[in-house]
Amino acid sequence: MQETKKRMNMEKRIIIGVSVLCFLAMVIGVSYAYWATNVIQKDVNRLTSDCLKLNLTNESPAIQLDNAFPLTDEEADLLEPYTFTIENTCNTIVDYNINLEVMDAENRLNSEFIEFKVNDQTYHKLNTYPVATESYYTNEHRDNYTVAEKYEFAKGTLGSKKSVSYRIKLWMSKDVTLEDDVMNKTFISKVTLTGVLSKKDYSFDLLQVQDVTTHSIQLNYEVSGQDLDVICRYGLDSENYDQSCFNTTDNEIMIDNLNPNTLYYYQVCINKNEESNVCKVGSAKTLEEPLSPEPSFESE
Repeated sequence: MQETKKRMNMEKRIIIGVSVLCFLAMVIGVSYAYWATNVIQKDVNRLTSDCLKLNLTNESPAIQLDNAFPLTDEEADLLEPYTFTIENTCNTIVDYNINLEVMDAENRLNSEFIEFKVNDQTYHKLNTYPVATESYYTNEHRDNYTVAEKYEFAKGTLGSKKSVSYRIKLWMSKDVTLEDDVMNKTFISKVTLTGVLSKKDYSFDLLQVQDVTTHSIQLNYEVSGQDLDVICRYGLDSENYDQSCFNTTDNEIMIDNLNPNTLYYYQVCINKNEESNVCKVGSAKTLEEPLSPEPSFESE
């Protein structure tokens, strides 16, 4: 009997002890839940990449000069140019380079005999243009050409959704003689383009001649960005732009009070926050004065 009482007392103690532990656990759990809280960010963290893409669109057929022969300046002016447009289709700012890449061919005509003209700039022999450091030619059209020479004839910066057009001409130089090795030769070339993401926060696009009169030259350009100064100068020497010209609108420059039938060289630069200037140059010739009609004399 006594042992039974001892056993019952022991069981009561165990039950009481377990109850106390459960109670303490409940109190601690409730206290922790009461003093702890969770907070979650309302908006999501987002990183979105932009695109980098340039399109090149042909605006005219490729240059085809069969049975070519040396041309004078006047004859070359009558040639139809190859015109193409490049477009930045993305929201990024892109630095671009354009090459004329000469393809290897049997009996290839030497580049020193080829005159090359970009837009309204003065023409030069092709081999005097800067030699490009890289070739952008790819065999994506399966034409199986290989590059023999490469010349960079244009570069610039295109802002978001901007486009720019170029016109090029090439012909056999008037300086070629019968003693030169030009007979039964072939000259094959392609325009190639590459673009990289620009580190600049502004763009300065193509500068071109919009209109020419006997006493003025009107230039057209596109520039985008903030805190930009446009500086225009011109002169009779490509090494000395000694006179200033001024903007008429945000995209046009008028150079006036010029002499007729005179070749002028111009330089347009942009300056941002006193950084180094980014400049584009060109040249244009004013028109001749129209001939005055001869006076008429009435016989008596």
